[in-house]
Amino acid sequence: MKLEVVVEASGLPLGLQAAAADVSEQDLLMPALFDVPVEVPPGTPVVADKGHDSDPLRDDLGDLEFGSHSARCPNDLVENSL
Repeated sequence: MKLEVVVEASGLPLGLQAAAADVSEQDLLMPALFDVPVEVPPGTPVVADKGHDSDPLRDDLGDLEFGSHSARCPNDLVENSL
């Protein structure tokens, strides 16, 4: 089983999505974000590991006016302009 959990800056869980272990993280992020029960201000960054790094997901985040950060390498956090 895999859980995608959306948390705020201090770690408080806000939204989640559960799926089988073989489901891609890229397929779980948007449903987990839609599960957040409060309005998220435009430009709020989404910080995720490199398993979430894809152009289609970045485009979806941009359409919803989220900022996007993903670690492309283990020791490298890269900001992606939307």
